[in-house]
Amino acid sequence: MPLSALFHLAVDDGGEFLVFAGESLVLGHLRSNGADLRFLADVESEHARLERHESFHGGVEWRVEPLGSASVRVNGVALSGARALVHGDRLQLGRNLGLAFRALDSASSSAFLELEGQAECEGARHVLLFSQGPSGRVRIGSKRHRPIPVPELEREVVLELAQAQLLLRCSGGLACGALRVSAGPQASLALELPIRSSLFVETGARAVGRAPFTLALRPSEHSRAGSTS
Repeated sequence: MPLSALFHLAVDDGGEFLVFAGESLVLGHLRSNGADLRFLADVESEHARLERHESFHGGVEWRVEPLGSASVRVNGVALSGARALVHGDRLQLGRNLGLAFRALDSASSSAFLELEGQAECEGARHVLLFSQGPSGRVRIGSKRHRPIPVPELEREVVLELAQAQLLLRCSGGLACGALRVSAGPQASLALELPIRSSLFVETGARAVGRAPFTLALRPSEHSRAGSTS
């Protein structure tokens, strides 16, 4: 999948996320041409790599690895090679960039990077590492344990990556521009990746008579059409 699958997702009453839908990405400095996630921090141009690995027995894991002589610490321990991340791990890149790794839930192979302190990436404080297929589904719902909790939703909204498409499901129906999907148990809408322009998806996740529950998507500032990692 092209790296241009990096895009912004703003969730009505749920926050803003920078979404990465690939297998490998590089974290580095804001002025770097080679980094995919870029930060205004005391880090190298290309500081660390995050990669998604999957095995038959071990399932999906995300690994972090320093690039060159860059300083990367996980829970205070300096890395000399790749290390698998688990829920709650804290990463420090260089002297002043901190991130926390959060698994979404036991049923999902996707994960969050939560930026600490004043750090942000293209204005977002959360990076969603979005895995392919049903195992990577991200659920938006009113229950506290949902990866993206939003109060007072009557129906869940489910996001799933299917190759070069972003699938959105909501039994209350969905609409994006002229494309409308009626309410029903199998109601779903497919958006082609990469996201090339701003899109607004309205869903029937709220109670009848209330304003539609909306997702806003737009391209990443640094997405590179046709590039791969």
